[in-house]
Amino acid sequence: MRSNGLLKWLMVPVALLVLFVAIRLFSGGSSAAPPAADAGAKLTPAEMKALGIEGDTPRDTVATLVAQVKQLRTELQTALSDNKSQREENQRLRQRENSIDQRINSALDSERTNLRRDQEQAASARQQTEGLLADLQRRLDSIGGRGGGHADLPVGLGLRDGDE
Repeated sequence: MRSNGLLKWLMVPVALLVLFVAIRLFSGGSSAAPPAADAGAKLTPAEMKALGIEGDTPRDTVATLVAQVKQLRTELQTALSDNKSQREENQRLRQRENSIDQRINSALDSERTNLRRDQEQAASARQQTEGLLADLQRRLDSIGGRGGGHADLPVGLGLRDGDE
């Protein structure tokens, strides 16, 4: 593969820039840190007023900060205890939900069993009824068969023995 000629020429300034940044970081890094720390420690009057410590002595500022930290700790403890009570309440509600689910499942199983039993009883009653109907039909057929061969004609239609 052939590389792009422009890429070769652009790599030279990039390499020089990286070398320059590396030299600046390693050589001047220790002298730049203390002024930055001093600059952060001094606040302008506007910043002090915004923070609410404009006329305070350093001791007052420390006392204020300590009080705020104590307040934050108290709020944190309150939040933690609230979280704990909420977890316990959630656990109690989950157990209650499981109990309700078990009762519902138990009731459903009971009703399914009752339904199966009722269906079996209905099927048994149907079979018994069909058996009784078949028995009755046989008896009727046997009674009708004794009439001399005219079982399908009702009595009293005005027919005589030879009129078939």
